[in-house]
Amino acid sequence: MNLPSCATHSVLYSQRRPRWVLMIWRIPIVGKMTPCQDQARPPPPPPKMPNHKDQKVPIHGNNSGNQCVSQTGFQAQIQGATTKQTRREIRIQNCIQYGIHIMKMSIKLGIIVLMLACVVGFVALNNSSQDTGGSAASKNAVRKAPSGLPLETVTIGGTKFDLEVAADDASRTRGLGKRASVPAGTGMIFVFKVSDMLSFWMYDCLTDMDVAYVTRAGKVVFIETMKAEPLKAAGETEEAYRARLKHYPATAEGLYAIELPPGDFTKLGVKTGDTITLDHAKLKSYLH
Repeated sequence: MNLPSCATHSVLYSQRRPRWVLMIWRIPIVGKMTPCQDQARPPPPPPKMPNHKDQKVPIHGNNSGNQCVSQTGFQAQIQGATTKQTRREIRIQNCIQYGIHIMKMSIKLGIIVLMLACVVGFVALNNSSQDTGGSAASKNAVRKAPSGLPLETVTIGGTKFDLEVAADDASRTRGLGKRASVPAGTGMIFVFKVSDMLSFWMYDCLTDMDVAYVTRAGKVVFIETMKAEPLKAAGETEEAYRARLKHYPATAEGLYAIELPPGDFTKLGVKTGDTITLDHAKLKSYLH
């Protein structure tokens, strides 16, 4: 039979010593632990804690007016809520960091795109300015008539006419004089500095021609077909010649006078009160 270590120890001593020695050996001494007691005494039990498993703790919530859970379940719920909160904060931080990263990448990409757009725009603007400069130069290039006067295209009664621009005293005085004819689609526009009661005559003119006085707004205030008159005779004085020429005075002030081949205003159906579109700024730029 296997005996406990304490019993075996006692038997060994009983074989070698008297019984009274054995009895003394087994009597516990205050303040001193025997070998048997050191091996056989169990550890002291832990202090008894109050049992909170069945203690009910109210939980306040949307539907927890009368609900209760145990203390252990409540602590677990708090721990779980704390864990969820931590995970949620981690997710939020990750989302914020990812958003910041995306924002930085977007800013860099936007800067690159903006720089490329600036380069492309600069190249396009440069080419456009060159084209515009060329087209503007071609537009601003003044066309010249055989007489040396500038030419302007004016639409009258739906028909385009290339009109010579007489914008100084010399060209206005000369007009279409000494010309054998006025070709179709051509004519002359007289530009004055201020509106006035205009009056024309056929000085040194070899052919008939139409004349119309026009206001700054393009309104026709007078139309007439002027007839050619005999030129100054050999013995005729300048005063006598001027005195016999017929004058064609306007009935209202005008800023422009337009001369066309004879009968063209009637053919085109243009009459007093009609409007002719004129580029006033450009015509004014020819004034000297």
